[in-house]
Amino acid sequence: MTGSLYIHIPFCRSRCDYCDFYSTVLTDETTVRRTVAVIKQQAAYISDRWKPRLRSVYFGGGTPSLLPPLLFEELIQFLCDRFVLTDDCEVTVEANPETVSRDFLTFLRSTPVNRVSLGIQSFDDDVLKFLGRRSDRRTALKAADCVAAFGPKKWSLDFIGEIPGVPDRVTEDDFSEALRRRPPHLSFYALSVADGSLLEKRIGGKSIDSSVDNVFAKAESYGYNRYEVSNCAFPGEESVHNCAYWNMEPFWGCGPSGSGTFRDESGRVNRWEGVTPLSAFLNASAAEETWKREIVTPRDFAFENVMMGCRLKKGVELSRFREKTGYILTEMAPDTIRNAINERLFGLENGFFFPLSDGFRCLNRFLVDFLSEFDKQNRLG
Repeated sequence: MTGSLYIHIPFCRSRCDYCDFYSTVLTDETTVRRTVAVIKQQAAYISDRWKPRLRSVYFGGGTPSLLPPLLFEELIQFLCDRFVLTDDCEVTVEANPETVSRDFLTFLRSTPVNRVSLGIQSFDDDVLKFLGRRSDRRTALKAADCVAAFGPKKWSLDFIGEIPGVPDRVTEDDFSEALRRRPPHLSFYALSVADGSLLEKRIGGKSIDSSVDNVFAKAESYGYNRYEVSNCAFPGEESVHNCAYWNMEPFWGCGPSGSGTFRDESGRVNRWEGVTPLSAFLNASAAEETWKREIVTPRDFAFENVMMGCRLKKGVELSRFREKTGYILTEMAPDTIRNAINERLFGLENGFFFPLSDGFRCLNRFLVDFLSEFDKQNRLG
């Protein structure tokens, strides 16, 4: 079986106000070492049970670039020893600007890492302060220059847009600054304000009325392809790992909150997620106890394939969708699909159902309507 592996490194120097990913403030190296040891136990269990060939490995967090170099080298060598990596396997490390240096990037060159995803979020000092980021404009610019000069060939600059009260020109300025460095890959994610986060408590229900659409239109004029609702890249530079998520290909997760979705021996779709908090993860009695497990229902799996596939510019391949889920996509919510096509939000041709430019902007509305009609049909049926 070919798939992907996600490694969640939960440590940060401080927690950003908007963040909804599981993380904990870095305390002592002993805890870091214990965490890596349990991650290795998880990886060994996955390797022994499923023996997947890996097309991508992704170190996310948290802040993976905070790992001590020797410990990171030990972890990645362990993965290389336990798994078969395809010849073109993409190995990505997320990094924050304040952790990036020439020495760090030179070290990565001695490992199988061949892609860096740099979480800039913004080059604007006011925005960075609003988001609770540790970096400032000067640090972010220096880190971007450093990755461009000394990092691997594949790299991405990642930003947050659609921030309450922030004018579109700030996002456009971020893009212009990024463009000077010609990154192979760019991400502009709409700000998601997590319930209970520090940012949610500050801004409450304040509306978000800005857009990244203009940025992506401008990016395409420079040769980038907006291949996903929040991502664009030069041809051939698309994120292999994230595409595995959006195409609902098999993937496994290690670390606290690291999740995976895959079929078991009986054909059922499993979702395993690393237990949290960190103390529970570290004190589990065996590798099998480090995950929360559930069986994904056929209904949920089919809708997740719609939800993820419609994020992609290429859309959902109808024949593959039916093969994977057992459902005929156009029969799940025929009225919603017909309306979306009539409104020129989506297209249906050559065996694909895909979003048009306005479809990206209206994606959430489409998915809500799709699921409502799908569930209504199931109740009536």
